[in-house]
Amino acid sequence: MTSSKLQLKSRVVEVSEHEPRRLVVEVNSSELREIVKEFWKGYRGKAYLSLISVIDFVDEGMFRVDYVFWLVEERKLLIIRVKVPRNSPKLPSIADIVPAASVYECEAQDLFGIVFEDNLCPKESLFKPFDLSRQAPLRKD
Repeated sequence: MTSSKLQLKSRVVEVSEHEPRRLVVEVNSSELREIVKEFWKGYRGKAYLSLISVIDFVDEGMFRVDYVFWLVEERKLLIIRVKVPRNSPKLPSIADIVPAASVYECEAQDLFGIVFEDNLCPKESLFKPFDLSRQAPLRKD
């Protein structure tokens, strides 16, 4: 695994290359919006949000949320990774910055119970059967 830096307007962030063409930036939930906002200013039109992935680490008491962007010119994935506690899974929404995030955030909310603050998701049952409306079916507990 190699390491490099990503220059954003107001800061430099550490980037790890986990595999060829797969870059990972680990951030705190409190800095997620600012990192995404600065990244998107420099890469809008040169990158797109491919998906938001959630992994449930029950034993560690946290979810790992990966925001996966495809960098068109570099032909690489940039993964902005954030961890959130399972007992209070809240993250700021980035949908106002990257509109495509809205549907992925709604999916993670429906299936894992992660709340994306300020997202306009319906309260529930957009991605799951109505009979599971009070559950987060992909949680491992």
